Amino acid sequence: MTKQEEFVKQIENVLNARIGAIIAKSILKNNLAKLDKNIHSLKKDDGRILIENILKAISLFGTKDESGLIKAELEKSLNMLD
Repeated sequence: MTKQEEFVKQIENVLNARIGAIIAKSILKNNLAKLDKNIHSLKKDDGRILIENILKAISLFGTKDESGLIKAELEKSLNMLD
C-alpha cells in the first residue's frame, strides 16, 4: 500500500469512528472527486485541501467541538504525504 493509499485509509478510519461509515464514505468519495486527481498522485497540498473540504462538509451537521477533534486527527495524517 502506498503512502497516499494509507493517507486516504487513515482519513476514512477517523471519519468512520467519528461520524459513521455511510456518511464518512460519502463525504470522502465526494471530496476526492472534487480534487479530480488519482489517489496515487496526491501531494501534501492536495491532502490539506482534501481535509479542509471534508471539515467544511462535517461542519454542516456536526458541532464545533466535533469538528475541532476531527480536524486535529486528520491533520496528524498529513505527515504521511510528501
